[in-house]
Amino acid sequence: MSWKVIRLNTWWSAEEACAMLSFIDELRDQLWETHGDRITAYRLAELDAQKADDAQGKLDLEVPLDF
Repeated sequence: MSWKVIRLNTWWSAEEACAMLSFIDELRDQLWETHGDRITAYRLAELDAQKADDAQGKLDLEVPLDF
């Protein structure tokens, strides 16, 4: 995945800021409705991978170093 930088206007009026928050809420709701199951599975896989990495790191620390 590549990242694209998008510059956003940060000096909105209260009305514009409120409209943007409403848009973000609607976008989030639609993304969860459409992709929620896959997003959840993806995040769980990330957590499992992190736990496996952490467990391996602990095992590596338990092995004595011979100098």
